[in-house]
Amino acid sequence: MYLSILTLVRADAARAQELTAPTIARLLWEAAGKTDEIEHISARPGALSIDVGFFHVTSSPSLAATCALAIVQRAIGPGTAFDGWSLSSDPVRTQVVPEPHETTDAEPAPPDWRDPHPAPHRNDPPSP
Repeated sequence: MYLSILTLVRADAARAQELTAPTIARLLWEAAGKTDEIEHISARPGALSIDVGFFHVTSSPSLAATCALAIVQRAIGPGTAFDGWSLSSDPVRTQVVPEPHETTDAEPAPPDWRDPHPAPHRNDPPSP
């Protein structure tokens, strides 16, 4: 699985409306097609920009980046909810997302990272 992250910027403050994360995700899902191989869309809106993450099951990171860019280009533009927003000049960032580790009862518990010999707390009674 791949995660592609891109940023939309407020290009025209007069036209760009405030959008919530669920609204952004819904609008991008509507612009996505089956061939985009999307598993999940995440959005983090800010005052001047919106960071969007696309989780893909595509065959390569370059295809994931291409699909993310195509979805956003289909979604933004005049007359859409993204009117006044444009794609940032930053490149699409794509990274591999490791598959979740499956656990079974037979596997050992994760290590306990607490210090086995903690320093005494200042309110602890002195040791004998």
